[in-house]
Amino acid sequence: FNDVKRSDALLVNLLGLAKPSLGTIMELAWAYAMQKPAVVIIEESGNPHDGHPMIHEAIPFRVRTLDEGIDAVAVILGR
Repeated sequence: FNDVKRSDALLVNLLGLAKPSLGTIMELAWAYAMQKPAVVIIEESGNPHDGHPMIHEAIPFRVRTLDEGIDAVAVILGR
């Protein structure tokens, strides 16, 4: 919680997961509640986190690769 609270943005890597990562989803929810931008790296389809409306709502920026995620966070932070 404190790490999310102190952050300027989150970079969340959900690639290749076979089951939901509940701790990561909690951090994503905290970021959403604190209005922190979160860039989520996730496959186009087939990820266990995909398709749930609450998770979908909490993902403001969705990308498919780590490089895209890093670039997106840099743009968000103005770097």
